[in-house]
Amino acid sequence: MPSLSRYQSLLLTGLMFLSTAIKTHGQKPSFLPQTGSGTTSSKRPSSTPAPGTAPNSTKSSTRKPTQSVAPIVTWAEQGWTEEQREFYHFTSQGTIIMPVDWFMALEQPPTGIIDLIDPISEQPPLSNPDYLARFGLISSPKSTLNPWGLPVGLAVAGDDSPARGSVGTTCAACHTGELRYRGHSFRVDGAQAMADIVGLIEDSYKSLLATQASSESFSLGVTWRRFSRRVLGSAYNTQSDQKLRSEVAEFVKPIKWMGVYGAALRLYPTKEGYGRTDAIGRIGNMVFGTYLREPENLRVANAPVNFPQLWDIWKFDWVQFDGSVAQPMARNAGEALGVRVATSFLNPDGSSNLSPDKWATSIHFENLEKIETQLQSLKAPRWPRQILGEVDMDLAKTGRSLFTENCAKCHSPRPVLPPGDSFAKLAVTIVDAKVIGTDPQRVLNSSQAQYDPSKLFGVPSEKVNLGEGLFAVTEGTKEWFYDTNDFSPEKRGFYDGFDRPNAVGFKMQYKAVPLDGIWATAPYLHNGSVRNMYELLSPVDQRAKKFWVVLGDYDPTYLGLGPKSNNLGFELDTTQTGNGNGGHEFNSVQRPGVIGRLLSHAEKMAIIEYLKVLPELPPDNLPAVPLDWLGPYSMVAVPRSDLVLTEVSIESGTATVRFETEANRIYRLESTSSLGPESIWSTLGEPRVGSGQPEAVTGVPITDRQAFFRVRVE
Repeated sequence: MPSLSRYQSLLLTGLMFLSTAIKTHGQKPSFLPQTGSGTTSSKRPSSTPAPGTAPNSTKSSTRKPTQSVAPIVTWAEQGWTEEQREFYHFTSQGTIIMPVDWFMALEQPPTGIIDLIDPISEQPPLSNPDYLARFGLISSPKSTLNPWGLPVGLAVAGDDSPARGSVGTTCAACHTGELRYRGHSFRVDGAQAMADIVGLIEDSYKSLLATQASSESFSLGVTWRRFSRRVLGSAYNTQSDQKLRSEVAEFVKPIKWMGVYGAALRLYPTKEGYGRTDAIGRIGNMVFGTYLREPENLRVANAPVNFPQLWDIWKFDWVQFDGSVAQPMARNAGEALGVRVATSFLNPDGSSNLSPDKWATSIHFENLEKIETQLQSLKAPRWPRQILGEVDMDLAKTGRSLFTENCAKCHSPRPVLPPGDSFAKLAVTIVDAKVIGTDPQRVLNSSQAQYDPSKLFGVPSEKVNLGEGLFAVTEGTKEWFYDTNDFSPEKRGFYDGFDRPNAVGFKMQYKAVPLDGIWATAPYLHNGSVRNMYELLSPVDQRAKKFWVVLGDYDPTYLGLGPKSNNLGFELDTTQTGNGNGGHEFNSVQRPGVIGRLLSHAEKMAIIEYLKVLPELPPDNLPAVPLDWLGPYSMVAVPRSDLVLTEVSIESGTATVRFETEANRIYRLESTSSLGPESIWSTLGEPRVGSGQPEAVTGVPITDRQAFFRVRVE
C-alpha cells in the first residue's frame, strides 16, 4: 500500500464508500474488539453520555431535520403482525459496520477542512435520528429488539451471534419503502427503500477515521478523549484508553486499504445515491479484493441497481435482476458477505488459511433462515385508497385487457409443474439483454469479471468468473456452519430453501417478474432510470434524461417520483455509464429494445389504473412449465475440495457423477461431443477424467468427503 500521511489517508477514505472487512485472527475469527468496557455488549452503559448531550453542553444538531412536521404514519397491511415487523426491522444478519458502543459514541463527521484539521468543538452525535434520516432511514422508537432506538434496518447482533455487540445493516435497511403524499407517510415492508446506505456507511467511517486521527492531531486528541470516555464510561483510565486506541487502529486498517485503492482506481464512478447500490460489483470487490487483500481483484463497479421488492421472491426459481442465483441461502449469504462480515480466509500475516475453519464468518445463518421463512408470509401491498385516492375500476378492467395484450407475455405468473413446484412456485421470464434493450452495464460487468482465487484456496489458480467465485464462497461458508452444527441433510435442505441447489450463473440477460405492488417501487427498470410508470410505457425520447431521486412526495397519477421537494437526494443522469434509460420501449419504430406497440395516452393511463389493483384483479397465468434449474444457464460446480471420480449413472437424460474429495480445487465441466469417459472435468490447471455431455452443471456437496453432480445431457 502506498505510504500516506494520516490526513492523506483520511482524505482519500472520505472520497468513497468504504465497505470493508475487519482483520481476523487464527483459525476461527476474532470478530470484534474485546475490552473490559463492554464494547461487545448489546446493552449500553447507562453512565455513558451521548455525544452532544454532556451536562454542560447546549449544542444541538447543526443539520436541519428532513422535515419540520411529522407525517401521519400508516403501515401497509401485508399479513404481518407488529412483532413480525419488528423482527424483520431489527434482526441481525451478522453484518458489521462497527461495535455499537463506538457508533453511539461517535460525533458527526467533519464537514470541511477546518473541522478535519482541528476538530476540537463537540459535534452532534452520529446516531442523531434527524441526521440518520438524511440518509432516508426510517426513524423508530426504542423497543425490545431495538433498545438503542436505531432506525429501521440497523440491527445490533446479540450475544448469540459471532458479531455480538456490533451494529450492521439487515434486510430492512434496503427493503422497507416509504411513500409520502400530502402529509402522510405510507410505509411498505419489503419495498425498495429510498435510502442512501452507501452514504450512511461512508459517513460512519469518516467519523471513526477522523476520531482516530484526532488522537495525534493538532487538536491534542480532544475528539478522541470525548469518544474514549463515552465508550469506556467508568472503566476509563490510561490503560483501557490505550487498549481502545489499539482496537480502533486495527479495525480501520482495511477501511484505509479500501479507501486508498478505491480512490486511486475510481472504483465507483457512477453515483449510487438513494434507493440503489452496485450490489454485485461491491460483493465482488469485498469478497475477492478486501477480504483477500488482493488489489488486483478490484473491479470498477459502475452499474447501480434498485433495491428490489421482496414479496413473492421466495416463489421464483431464479432471483437477482439477471436471474443468476437459484438458492435463497446462497443469495442471502452473498449479500451479507458483500455488505461486510468478519471472515477467516486469511491468517493474521495475510497468508492463506488452509484449515477447515477458513470458512468461518460472522454471518448469522439462523437469522437468515428465519427472515427468509417469514418473508413467505409477506403479501404485496394494496393500493391505499384513503391516502392515494380511489381507483376507477372500470378503467382498471380496460387496463387489464391492455396488460394481457402488451405485458402478460413477460409479467404474468408462470406456474411450475409438479413435482418441481415443491422447490419453486413460479418460473421467471428470462430475456436476452439485447432484446429488452435496457442498460447492459450490470450484466456486462458480472458476466465478464474475472478474479484470482489463489489466496482463497491456498494454491496457484487460474482466474474464475464471478459465478464460480461466489459459488465457492457461499458454499464454503454455509457448509462450514452446517458441518459445525451437525446439520442433517434434511435440515441443510431446509436452511438452503426448499432443498434447492446452489446454482449460479451470470449471463447477458435480465429477468421479468409478476408486477403485484409494482406501484410502490418507483423509479423503474433495474437501475432506477425511469422515474414513473407513464414514462416506462412511453418511447425513450419521452423519458426524462435527468431527474431528482429523493424521499419526497409520491406521484399517484403516474405511479412514480414526485417533484423535487428538498435538497436531499441526488440527480440521476441517464447519460452516465450504468444509468441508461433505454429499452423496455413501446413504440411504432422497430429496433432493439422495442417490446410493444405505441400506446396512446388513454391506454397508458388505463394500464396504470390496473397496476394499482393488480392483486385484486389478477391476470391470467401463463402456461405452466417444468422446473429446470439448468435450462439455458451455464452453471459451474465448485466443491470445497478436489475430486476423484468414483461413479457415473445415467437416468432420464441426466448423468449423476459421484466424486470423493481430496484437496481444495475448483472444477469446470468442459462440454464434449458425446457422453463417455473422454469427457473432461478440468480443474484450474489439472485435468481429470470425468463424464457428461453438459448444457450446464450444478454441484451439491454431501459430506466433507463426497460430492454429487447432476449434469443434463442430450
